[in-house]
Amino acid sequence: MAWLLRMARLTAGGGHSQAAVGTALRATGVRTHARLMSEVENGKVRHGRIIDGYERALGLREGQLRAPVDVLCRTLPGGPPDRDDASRAIGGGHLGVEEISERGERVRHPRRSGGAWLSWARAITAPEARGFPTWVAAPWLDELVDELGRSVGTAYVTRYEALSLLRTSPYGHLVLEAARRAVADPHAQVLVDTVSATADRPTPEVLRWAAELLADHRPMAVRAASHALLDVAATGGGEPEHWDLLVDPLVAAYERAVARADAGWHHTLSGVVTSLPERQAQAVTARLSRPPAPAASRVALGERTQADRRWRTATELAERVAEPDNLPDRPLLARLLFEVIHDQRPRHHFTATMLLVAVPFAHRVVEVLHDHAVREASDRDRHTILFRLAQMAPSPGLGTMPALAAGDVADLSARAVLLAHGGQRVEREVLDVLMARGHRRRALYAAGMTQDPWLDKVAHADEYPDEVRGAARWWQERDGLVDDLPGPR
Repeated sequence: MAWLLRMARLTAGGGHSQAAVGTALRATGVRTHARLMSEVENGKVRHGRIIDGYERALGLREGQLRAPVDVLCRTLPGGPPDRDDASRAIGGGHLGVEEISERGERVRHPRRSGGAWLSWARAITAPEARGFPTWVAAPWLDELVDELGRSVGTAYVTRYEALSLLRTSPYGHLVLEAARRAVADPHAQVLVDTVSATADRPTPEVLRWAAELLADHRPMAVRAASHALLDVAATGGGEPEHWDLLVDPLVAAYERAVARADAGWHHTLSGVVTSLPERQAQAVTARLSRPPAPAASRVALGERTQADRRWRTATELAERVAEPDNLPDRPLLARLLFEVIHDQRPRHHFTATMLLVAVPFAHRVVEVLHDHAVREASDRDRHTILFRLAQMAPSPGLGTMPALAAGDVADLSARAVLLAHGGQRVEREVLDVLMARGHRRRALYAAGMTQDPWLDKVAHADEYPDEVRGAARWWQERDGLVDDLPGPR
């Protein structure tokens, strides 16, 4: 949190002094003083109204700083609580009919932003809010869930936090119902983020749903359930007895992966098994025909030394990112880059990515990591970096480098996603190669995010099974990429 605020102040619009930002905050009615701002920037305290004020004073997008800070403080241990009550945290004033109506009207706009969604979510979940009709909120949540899976960069982080905030509020059951409706579509193509957001409140209903999804015939649904369970386990969520719901379904899913000799799924489900509470982990392991794969080797922060190649590489990349602006706090930047490249714990590389998305120099982070991936990294690291970069809203054309174009099919798949997230269509011949070589979902995703007419060919091609044609139609029914940037969507 502290690092993000300092980096934003030092780099947005050419950089600002803390005193200048303080003056700008007071000019907009935010009560603050030098000592309080120093405490916020040092991470000693957290004030939502000041973070919101930083966004306005620095000319950043609504929610660009606030959303990742709130996600970070909620999902990782030790996050400071927000010292502001809900009304002050959303700008002050009484949360009456006019205030709620104004924020609701913003999310009805065709070009609503993730910041608008977050503002509405914070308003209706504030303790002093007078309530919002559930029959109105339910269809709106269907739209928010649908947009989340097609969002990138800040547009993604703000929508994720809005949905997560609503999930942990009295409206939480509506979020779970909306997520279930979305996932129930047999041709749905983006599931992981939707299911993960519901896991931020790990009720027995969520664990029961995850158990159902582990038996789903769709690999995406199984992956979504696995990621959600890893998230719940990483944060210590769920009562111990509630995890009993997972024992039988997890054994069945694991044995299916073993029977298929699917190393990727064996690794994923092994991670879920080993993350369970001890009693349930033992109950599952005792019934498996093959032991879970050991946890991926990880380097603890205290063990990262200059002798460690991976840590040394992250440090060198941090220098490349920081040098143009002569940025301080480079060891922390190196740590975030390390987690993006190497950390196999979903919550850690997820939060590291969100923080790097939010800084004003995010484009340089993406370019440095991309250059490292295609010129220097090992095959394994390259594939990891490219797919994690895709969520950071890459610049148009980033995936056009010859080093990628000449790569293997995994490179082509990653390149397709990078291009799509940058708003550029992928060459038809590349899409056809991906379809023919086992990367159909990535091809359809890239075409769907850019609303490529190529989808129509797939939707009406008799040579493809119904699930593929249905996936193409699912994408045709949507608007594609959501990045909250000016211009046509």
